[in-house]
Parts: sequence; structure tokens; C-alpha cells
Amino acid sequence: MLQFLLALTLLQPVHPIGQWEGEGYRALRAGNFARVAEIAKIIDDQHPASFSAAMARGSLLLRAGMAKESLIAFDEAAKLQPAQIPYMWQRGIAQYYAGEFAAGRRQFVVHREVNAHDVENAVWHYMCVARVEGVDAARREYLPAPGDSRVPLQEVYDLFAGTGTIQTVTDAIDAIPAQSRGAASAQFYGWLYLGMYEDAQGNLAEARKWLEKAVALKRTHYMADVANVHLQQVVARIEKPAEK
Repeated sequence: MLQFLLALTLLQPVHPIGQWEGEGYRALRAGNFARVAEIAKIIDDQHPASFSAAMARGSLLLRAGMAKESLIAFDEAAKLQPAQIPYMWQRGIAQYYAGEFAAGRRQFVVHREVNAHDVENAVWHYMCVARVEGVDAARREYLPAPGDSRVPLQEVYDLFAGTGTIQTVTDAIDAIPAQSRGAASAQFYGWLYLGMYEDAQGNLAEARKWLEKAVALKRTHYMADVANVHLQQVVARIEKPAEK
């Protein structure tokens, strides 16, 4: 397969990174993950030793569920431009899905240096710590994230902190008029992080329920693809309990 991909990339016209990246996302939307991997290889071959190319490859592969392969690309980007490491939250997510929880924990700590108000960063840090040391430790080490005004992320933050409930999150979502501009976003992020919360508590059936609701919204942004990756991991753990 590797020789086939290598031969194929040699026949490809040389295009800018963004053009290949766009084709990669079209393949992702079509569910053609083999083509996503092929395009990532083409980007690497045509744009070697490029931070932007490594980030593009990493994002394509991560969003297609190829976490270990994406982490190789993100680590390459980190080596090429170490000063960018604090901004590389995508790398932390890849580390989580690749099972590199301690590394993910460090990445989200350093990301807070440049994004101190992001509840999502605090939640991902919690998830990494929970997988290494359990939810009690994750709650003790929970990162501050004041002032994130996105609904319902304050309620999500409180839930993971142990001072809120699932009901307070769903109430915040329901308080937004269904036809308003922010309703779908509130639903997506609320349901995604409810799913992740239930996952961290070991309630996989409940996690699956919330994640399926988030994925069913059919959003096409970065975190929507991450939600699908998380759902697939939860489903795999339900079907193969010994591999938790």
C-alpha cells in the first residue's frame, strides 16, 4: 500500500497546500478516508519541512479519525516551529485520541498561556487527567477558564467542576430560542461535552446518546469531526469492554 501511495503521489500535479487541503476536506465529507490519507501524503511529499503543511496534514488525519498518524504530523510541526506549540490545541486533541494522555495534559496546560478563557481547553485537560489519574484528580487539577461567554460553556465548566449538573447544561441550551442563530451551536457544544462528561464518568451508554445527538446535527466544522471521532471511540469501547 505504501509503495502504491508513493507511486501515486509522484503522478500528482503540484498544488498549494490550501488547494490540497480543500480536496482533503471534500473527501472527508464524502467519507472517503483512504483519499484523505492519500492527500495527506501528497501534501507531505510536495511541501516537506513546512509548518503549515504539517498542520494541514495533522488536521486532515485527526478529523478523519487517524489520531496516531495525525500526531506524527503535529509533532513535526512542533519541531519546525517550537514557538507555535502553545497555540497547538489540535495537537492536544490528537494526543488524547492517540492515548498519549500525559502529553495531552501538558499541551492543554501550555495552551492556557495563550487562551486563558477557553472552557474547551479546560475540559480537554480534565479528560486527559481523568484517563491517567481518575476523575477526582481531574477535578482537583481543573484549569480555570473565566469569562467564556459561549452558551452553554459556563454551565459545561461548572458540570466538570462538580458544581453544576447535566440539567443546568440542558436548561441553558433550551433557553435559546430554537430558531435563533445560536441555537444549533449551543446544542452541538452542549451535547458534545455532555457526552465527554459521561464518558469520563464511565457512563458509556449515556455518552453515546449525547454524542449521537451532537453528530446528528451534521455540522461540518473542526469540532464536529472531533465529535464523530469521539463517538466512534465510545462505540468501540462499548462493543469491546476489555479494551477500555
